[in-house]
Formats: sequence, C-alpha cells, structure tokens
Amino acid sequence: MKPNSGTLVIDISGEKAEAYEGVYQCIARNEHGSALSNNIVIRQSRSPLWSKERIEPITVQRGMSLVLQCRPPAGLPPPIIFWMDNNFQRLPQNSRVSQALNGDLYFSNVLMDDNRNDYICYARFPHTQTIQQKQPITVNVLDSKCF
Repeated sequence: MKPNSGTLVIDISGEKAEAYEGVYQCIARNEHGSALSNNIVIRQSRSPLWSKERIEPITVQRGMSLVLQCRPPAGLPPPIIFWMDNNFQRLPQNSRVSQALNGDLYFSNVLMDDNRNDYICYARFPHTQTIQQKQPITVNVLDSKCF
C-alpha cells in the first residue's frame, strides 16, 4: 500500500502471479464512518493454447448454407478473431459471408468459388501480444447438379 495515496501496489517479481488472483475491495475508515469500493477481480492475462486437432474436410452443396466453427481457447481478455488464408490475406466478408460475434464464419449461400483448403481462424490475444491459428479448414463445394 502506498501511504496516503489510496493505491495498492502488488510486487509480484519472483513470485507466481496466480497467487494474487482474486477479488479485492478497498475499505476506508475514519471518525466519520466507513466507505467500501466496488469489488474488483484480478486475473492474470492469458493466451491458452489451441488444440491441434485434425479437422476433416467439409463437403457442402452449392447453394446451401455453411458455418465454419472457430472456437478459440478462452482468454482474458477474450481474443480478437479473424479469418485469413494461407497467404495471410483476410477472407472477404459481405452480405453472403460474415463472421459472428463468437468468431464462426457464416455462409448464407455457398458458391463454387468458396471451394478452398485454407480457411484459417486466427485468435489475437491483445494483452499477451500473441496470435494463434486453428488448423486450416478445407471446404469442398459440390455442384448441386451432381448427386
């Protein structure tokens, strides 16, 4: 505690930050009474590892809808999600292809041009300055005339 400042400083050098995770609350007392701050929750910023599961190719008929799941590992704060190809180009989004708040990529109407083997979901963890990627997803689009 910094004297007369109302500021709590925790020195965690040489110790595990997890030991200081928890709920903190400031209480001030004097001859006039007491005051309580709101609770604050302290957690270490993390960027957990993404499992390297093998993703089976997805086959879909032209004209159908499709959802490519991202499902990044949880982090504090939550990661920023974006989709790119093998050339690190952002995948175009429009009224037909859009990213949901949870990071999943939605296709309202699959076209033959959506046939590719490099749909890659990336998660950027801002506080740890790290970016992780999911294994590439292959989408095989079948012409609806073929059965």
